[in-house]
Parts: sequence; C-alpha cells; structure tokens
Amino acid sequence: MAHAAMPTLWTAHGIPAALGFTGTSITDRVRPIDRQSRLRSRALGQTPASDGPRSIGEVAAAHRWYTPIVGLAMLSATLSLAVVDSAVRRLFGRRRLRGERSWKLSEASSGEPPPHSGCHFDGSSRRFFEGWYMRVTAKLSEDEGKVEEDSPSSRASFAFMYWVERGKRPPLLRTLRRLRHGVSGGGFEAAGAQVMGPDGKVLFQAEVGREAADRFLADPNRPVFGFSFRRPETGYRVEERTHRGSLVDDATGETCDWDYSTTACAGYGSGPSGAATAGWLAALPIFEPHWQVIMAHGRSSGHINWRGRRYEFSDAPSYAEKNWGGSFPMKWWWVQCNDWVPASASSSTAQGRFSEVSLTTGGGRRGLLLPGLVEDVGMVAVHAKEAATGEWHFFEFVPWRGPVAWSVQPWRPGLAGSGPAGRWAVTATNRQAGLEVEVLALTDAEGSDLRAPTEESGMDFFCKDAYTASVSLKIWTLTKQGVRGDLLLDVSTPCSGGVEVGGGPWWTAWEHRAEMPRAVAWMMGLPLDAGLQTAKKLLPAKVPGL
Repeated sequence: MAHAAMPTLWTAHGIPAALGFTGTSITDRVRPIDRQSRLRSRALGQTPASDGPRSIGEVAAAHRWYTPIVGLAMLSATLSLAVVDSAVRRLFGRRRLRGERSWKLSEASSGEPPPHSGCHFDGSSRRFFEGWYMRVTAKLSEDEGKVEEDSPSSRASFAFMYWVERGKRPPLLRTLRRLRHGVSGGGFEAAGAQVMGPDGKVLFQAEVGREAADRFLADPNRPVFGFSFRRPETGYRVEERTHRGSLVDDATGETCDWDYSTTACAGYGSGPSGAATAGWLAALPIFEPHWQVIMAHGRSSGHINWRGRRYEFSDAPSYAEKNWGGSFPMKWWWVQCNDWVPASASSSTAQGRFSEVSLTTGGGRRGLLLPGLVEDVGMVAVHAKEAATGEWHFFEFVPWRGPVAWSVQPWRPGLAGSGPAGRWAVTATNRQAGLEVEVLALTDAEGSDLRAPTEESGMDFFCKDAYTASVSLKIWTLTKQGVRGDLLLDVSTPCSGGVEVGGGPWWTAWEHRAEMPRAVAWMMGLPLDAGLQTAKKLLPAKVPGL
C-alpha cells in the first residue's frame, strides 16, 4: 500500500480507522498532541516486509544451522544486560520510591501472593507503565428485568482498569515538541482509572504530572495499590480481598462507585504459589511489556453503582491480570471467560466433569533486544475444577511447548447477513502433555474504545473491548501419532466472553503460527521460575514486583 494514501485511512486522532475508533483522549484535553508524529509512528506497521522488522522465525529459517548458538548467545547477553541495567538504575535512579513504605493494610495477608502481582517500578527515571485489570461478571436476578436465562441481558460485566505511568520523553522529542507547540510537554507521568460497564459505556478519570504519579501508592510485592484524585471523595483502593472506589468521568461528569470483596479460587498455574504467565524471563526487564494473570478465577460479592443504577451480586465470577514495562505493545488480541453455561444432566462427560472453568488466551507482537527484530507470541491457559474432587487442573499451551496458531479478523461492525463483527479462532498443542486446544469467540457487538499505553501520546484510544461474546472451548488428548483422541473438556457460553483487539494495523485478518526454535524452547522450559520465587523469600531486600 502506497504511503501517499495512508492519511486517508487514519482518523483525526491518528488511530487506525479500520478499528473504528472515535472520541477524544485525555491527553488531548490536558496537552497538545503531535498528531503527525504519532501517525508516522503507527504507519510504520505498513512498511513492506522486506524493509520492516523481521520476525525471529524468519531469521531462524534463513540461518537454521546456527539457531541454537544464537539462542544461547542471546540468552547470555540478555541476562548480562538485565543485571547491568538493574544495577545502574538502582545506583543512579533519581526518583524516590513512594507509597510502599507508608501503605497500611486494612486486612490480614491471605498468604503467598501471586508472582509479579506487586508494583515493579524501581525508582529510575526511565519511561515505565504499570496497569492492573479486574473483571466481574454478575448474573442479574429476576427482579432486575432479566428476560432470558443465557442472553447478554442476563449478565452484567464490569471491567476496572487502573494505571500509573512514569518517566519522560527523550530530550530530542521534548525539544521538537517545544519548537512545534511552544510547550515542553514534560513527560507522561500520570495516574488514573477507567471503568467499562455492562452498557458498553466507559468512564475515565486521570491526573497528569509527577505529583500525581507520586501519589499512586503500591506495595512492591503484593496486589495492593491505591490512588486519591484531587476531586473530593474520588479514588480507589485495592487489596488482596477488598476492592472499593469511586470515579467521576473527566468529560461527562457521570459517576460510578464500587465496594466488593473477592475470594481467589485459582491463580495462574498448578503450584500453591502460582507461576509466571510468561515464564521465568518475566523476572527480567527484557521482552517488555510483560503480562501476568494474577487471578484466573475468583468469586466476588458486593455492589456497584453504575451511572445511577445499583448492581448487587454474590459469588460472581471474577478475574484479574496486569501489565508492566518500559516499552509498549504494537498489536495484540485477547479472549477471556470464566462464566459458562452449566452442564445439563444429559450432557457429555467432557461437559460435566468440570464444575468451574477459566479461559485466558492472547497474542501480541513485541520487540526484541536487537533493533528491527520483532516476535509474535501467543498462549492459551485453562484452569478447570473437577466436580467430583474439587481439584483444580491447569492446561497450558505456550510456544515453547508446541505451536500456537490464531486467526483474528479485523473487528468491524457487521453488515446484515455478513456474519459476526469480530472473530477469534485459536488452536494450540502441548506436546509434553499430549493435548490440543481449540478456542472460538464471536461477537456482533460494535465494541467500546478503551485507552491503552502508547509510545507517542501516553494513555490514548488504542484498543477495543466487548464482554458479550460467545465463546467455545474444547480440549482433546493426542495419540502418539498426534491425532485427536478423547474429548477432555467441552464448554461454551453464548453471552459472557470478553474479547479485545489492540494496536495495529488491522487491515486484514491476523493469521500466525507461533513456535519457538528448539534451543529457545529448551531454555524457556527450564524450571527457573520456581527457583526465582524461592530466592525471593531468601533475599534480605525485596525485589519490586516479585
């Protein structure tokens, strides 16, 4: 596609028109944006493959004979750079950590926290983002106007997204910004929250500046954090079980408040202390941004007042995850569901064996250490509680244990008779466990524009979500010949799946098969994650985030 035609394909906000993004971002309201710079940055995704970034698979295919050597060399270099980088930032960091020493818990600790659930910021002046995501899916009662047992009107999903961003632009960008707009543009330091409700509306409140970022309080080792806005009686406080806050939308003045408690049923992984979603390398400041599922499945009880309506719920399915790092995602997709249609008495063994199931699957494109080198990675994680014994089983499908393939369609409002507006199809294999998984998510919803961290403009409209998707999940055993055998798990929901696409460009379907070279897969499979968690307990000084 010729670059001369690119401006006609982008909205006035510099966001891909193919995603259908509209609206005005918080950054537009608080400071001017260099739209041409943002457009050029995001348009780079359309450069020809021969001139653009090369995937790690393309490099390996072209040089198969030294792939193991390169993999070992990159790992050694990565570990060395990570150690040096961490030491330099700790010695010369100019920022004083605030919050974690003054935070007072209102509840007793519930035991060993999940890996990476605390705040990772180490006090350095580098650009850094950290955000927590929490979702609750309440089933409405008869007196709240439910018209059909398993329809979108019978569910009310709420998503809470909290974030803090620190650091400044490089000096050259600050100078260019001052020349173009007459202001320095300082940096991206800010803190805030956005909440998406069951009607698809999104309320957003944020404050910009170093003083605001320093008011964000967080524990470095537990999922405990909070923030108080300047506006009276607004802010939020999240602890391991309690979750409360209030928010006033910056643009409309609409309000919401919430107060509920959560009991975690399953973290991530099969061990008592959980596991790192991205493997042991998530403990190092490389391959950023990082991603961690904090709670794959939980039960929440309490109330949410949303734009004048009160929702009360008990034992509602809940979910939590987080992102952090000094770089920003280029393109990604995501599907999540832990509220399924109950299996009937006449259902198959595959449907009735497990009483509770949680699905998380996602994929994204990230930059690697070498300039111009990118990697497309994906995963599928399933936690299932056996009805007879109450035991939780963990089924993980990641590129270092077998191929993960996906086909995600551009999410556009569907025309009459043209099929769903969005479609996510994922298949993956775990060769070690002899399992294969298949996920299919469909939605006719237009979706809601959400803000996500961007390189050029901080928190900006850069992704689209909906929480009324139909989702089906199946897991088979594999024979020694790699053929599907018994159907181990078969669940579905017509209305309560969460789906997302972000970044771009999304001109056509994103189809990819992610699988790591053998040398890298061997290194990723090393049992170092458990060792890091054990070492964390022995360290005299706690490492932020771990």
